Amino acid sequence: MLDHGELARPYTSALEQQRAKIDDVERTPSARLLAEMRQTGESFFQLALRMSNLHKDYFLGLYPPNESRLGEFAAEARDSLDAQRSIEAADNTDFDTYLAHYLAD
Repeated sequence: MLDHGELARPYTSALEQQRAKIDDVERTPSARLLAEMRQTGESFFQLALRMSNLHKDYFLGLYPPNESRLGEFAAEARDSLDAQRSIEAADNTDFDTYLAHYLAD
């Protein structure tokens, strides 16, 4: 029904790809990662770090960095940290009092 009028049948194709993973669990993402770890001898941490760097490089390569926007984010981060410090400095309630108020609700 979802593919009605679609010559390429994208929904049926997607479903068949997922069904193939049920028929052969070696096609699942987790099995493919385990196989890669065995092949490369990497630990899960090493694999995750390598994959994270690959994804980071991919997404950074899509568009040039917007320096103005990055500056806005940095300013927001500084303001947020300043606000946190102010809130923490103004807090003079001991933990027992805080806990009593929290549990009273």
